[in-house]
Amino acid sequence: MGLFGLSLYNTVSRAKEIGIRKSLGGSVRSIIWLFSWDYIKLVIIASIIGLPVGGWALSKWLKSYPNRIA
Repeated sequence: MGLFGLSLYNTVSRAKEIGIRKSLGGSVRSIIWLFSWDYIKLVIIASIIGLPVGGWALSKWLKSYPNRIA
């Protein structure tokens, strides 16, 4: 819901920009890339932070089990 709401707000607030870019000959692909790149950056940053922290937390959690497989 968060990324969907953020993208909807961003698209609505930049509607004039989309219209101007389209009327000046911008392709649909370039307009979609323009909007997608903002969210791709957010997902990459979140993955860089979240994957190591998640791996560390999962490792600590699995070590606390009394019955483990070597």
